[in-house]
Amino acid sequence: MMESASDVTKSLEYLAVQKIALDQLASMLRSDRIPNALMFLGADGLGQDLAALLLGMAANCGNPGSGVEGGPFYLFGPQSPCGACPGCRKILSGNHPDFLSVRRDGAFVKKGAVKELLSNLSMRMGEGRHRFAVVHDAAFMNRESANTLLKSLEEPPPKTTFILIAAQTADLLPTLVSRCRPVRFLPVSTQTARKWLTEKLGADEEAALSCALLCGSGLARAVNLYETGQWMRYKFLSGLLDGMEEGGRMEALLLAEVLARPGREKLTEDLSVIRAILREKLVAAPDAALRRKFAARLNHLETCEKDIRGNVAARLALDGFFTVFGKSGALEGS
Repeated sequence: MMESASDVTKSLEYLAVQKIALDQLASMLRSDRIPNALMFLGADGLGQDLAALLLGMAANCGNPGSGVEGGPFYLFGPQSPCGACPGCRKILSGNHPDFLSVRRDGAFVKKGAVKELLSNLSMRMGEGRHRFAVVHDAAFMNRESANTLLKSLEEPPPKTTFILIAAQTADLLPTLVSRCRPVRFLPVSTQTARKWLTEKLGADEEAALSCALLCGSGLARAVNLYETGQWMRYKFLSGLLDGMEEGGRMEALLLAEVLARPGREKLTEDLSVIRAILREKLVAAPDAALRRKFAARLNHLETCEKDIRGNVAARLALDGFFTVFGKSGALEGS
């Protein structure tokens, strides 16, 4: 389900920079030949989720092409959805019977969730012209989930398109990749992000450049870092965490002391930033071993936060968490 109308408009502005991907999707709509299976490839935060929504809206819009040229939904040219008809509104709100999705639950996209998705697809189409089944976090399908999905990709239901969202083809089984047409979402350059922040938001050069360098090539992330002011603390904590990869137990304990000192309210904010850093590292991890490592660290962080909420001394809880970092961290990668 999407956020408020203003948030959607902002997100569409960020998506608009993905011109190559949008032109590719517009061509499919124009020819009325949407493939049975697509892969939306690219780093997290480049607009893949929203592009899937927009494609579903355009294929099922009650007034296709009626949107205002230059308006927020006008990203596919004459094939753009209106954004206002009942079909568009239902997809935006997550309530359309012919726009289905599944996400990671914990460490994996589970087989049961994929089976439920496929069961829904076996039913008669509801009220749309074209049905979509989106697999978010497709890289986190285990072999059982992927093989369950593969059977439907080999014999897809009519007027149905599967969209697998992943960072790269290497994250997916080759048998899945071979059955999907790729649509690539390209990283936003540091210069593009910096220019956006300075020209549209009035950011000074230091803030704009820092956010652009830290955002992981996603424009929405760069804007969020700037608007929340998190870029300063994010930059500080990200550097410390990276430094601890080459450090040891002493560096970990020193960081625990630094974070525990200001008090619980500030500590809660810092742990939230650290969670965001670890999640970004998890999504961007190029192989399964690194994904397991960062997933384990997120689990340790969750334990740390629960301990602190349960009135365990902050310093003690932090000591336990940060010792998973560094060469001497006994739990590293566990």
